[in-house]
Amino acid sequence: MFLKSVGIDREELLELIVSEYVYALSNYGKTLLGKPPEIILAEGKLVGVCMALGVGYEIDNEVITFRLNSNNKEVAKFPFEPEEPW
Repeated sequence: MFLKSVGIDREELLELIVSEYVYALSNYGKTLLGKPPEIILAEGKLVGVCMALGVGYEIDNEVITFRLNSNNKEVAKFPFEPEEPW
């Protein structure tokens, strides 16, 4: 797969994308027009990576869990604790 040529595995990629999403949620608040573009972009990257890897995610009790779409096997679990933006 392409991840081997970059020198990164699936769990590291998921962790990077989750940290980017948490950063966006922590630094940008909702506006009158809805979600800011930074949150939409980070959420889109998360969904895109999940589609490319064939996994789904769910956020529950400040934990984000990734499961394979084929057999519902848990792939990775990371803390998901965004702070309230200013």
